[in-house]
Amino acid sequence: MARALAKRAFSLVDARRAIYIDFEGQAEKHPVLLGSLYAEGRKADENRIVMHHTVLDRGFKGVRNAEPLDGFYKYELSAHSIKRSILALVERAEKQGRLIVSWSDHELGVVEKYVEDASLIARFRELFRDGKASGKRWFRRELTAERLQELRKGESHTLTRYFDYLGYQCPDNYGLGETASRIKRVQIGLEKRYDWDSLLESQREAWMGVLMHNAADCEGLRHVVTSCIAAGE
Repeated sequence: MARALAKRAFSLVDARRAIYIDFEGQAEKHPVLLGSLYAEGRKADENRIVMHHTVLDRGFKGVRNAEPLDGFYKYELSAHSIKRSILALVERAEKQGRLIVSWSDHELGVVEKYVEDASLIARFRELFRDGKASGKRWFRRELTAERLQELRKGESHTLTRYFDYLGYQCPDNYGLGETASRIKRVQIGLEKRYDWDSLLESQREAWMGVLMHNAADCEGLRHVVTSCIAAGE
């Protein structure tokens, strides 16, 4: 039922005001990072995009002093438990009348698995929407036969494929498929060196790559979802 509710359509106004989220980590393990992005203001000012990264794994607290990312109106990097992070996210969404959107229901599954608070999970479910459902509605309505023939098997509904469809340009160091290995590299460094300043340059670069990849996913997700919904209104 929660998955079906998450696929409900929502308006362009709600899409512009939504909080877009993405977890990063290694397969089948507790998430390491949560990225969340939204436009400040009641009317979702496109010039006031806020990006917040939260380190969720205690073993990675040493990277909470990493360099801030450029290109955002506000950028924050902190370290908290996943429960505290989701509570803050839900409280902001409830107070400001925003939805919480990710690409697919993966993020919902992570919250259900690792947030040990049934009431908080229920609140999150009520606010959560699956951005891929909006993408698929656009896909069925708008994509031409010629474009369909260009699709590579198994890639038609990946977020990066929609970046291509809708003209979102990833940064040069996006590192498609490299996030888990970057995280592992940083983990090995922190086991020996404990904090940001002590990491090797290659390990610091790996973590900055994780942050930039996640920020691009959040920013690109917002671009994709708002573009898909705008095309249908």
